[in-house]
Amino acid sequence: MKLKLLVLAFGLLFFSCSKKECPDCGTHGTCNESTATCKCDTGYSGEKCNFELVPTSMTILGVKLKQYSALNNGVAWDAFSSYADPYFVLYSNLGVQIIKSGYVEDLQPNLPYTWSSNITVNSLNTLNIVFYDYDSGSSDSKILDLIFLPYTAGLDFPTVATLQQENTIVELYYSYQF
Repeated sequence: MKLKLLVLAFGLLFFSCSKKECPDCGTHGTCNESTATCKCDTGYSGEKCNFELVPTSMTILGVKLKQYSALNNGVAWDAFSSYADPYFVLYSNLGVQIIKSGYVEDLQPNLPYTWSSNITVNSLNTLNIVFYDYDSGSSDSKILDLIFLPYTAGLDFPTVATLQQENTIVELYYSYQF
């Protein structure tokens, strides 16, 4: 009887000390071998890091106007030069102005320009970004008007989003907060 108890105790000790297997942590986590648990990448959770978290907010770090139309309805943007003087205004889903950038004088249509920013927005609210051509003394002409949703589930949290309308291309640079 003592021998059976000794064998049973040894067997329990041997199997309880055996190394645990690491789970499959998918593409969004790595296994901590000492605990045999997944350490999830930022923005993911769950036993196997297979659940995407919804960001509590996002920060737009930069806005790049990559290209825009060389003409405004067939004519030059400005009377004194052929290029626009672009700036942008970002509006909330309620039409409230969030930020208005400064303008860039005589920006060539295919010469990208980036405005640095630090604009924190609700990741689930639709936004509207409008680019204008600054015209002193008269009303500014609209270059582009785009409505977009900052965060879309299932895209693995891209740090750059490209918005395009006809031949105008804008890139937004993001960071996420969880």
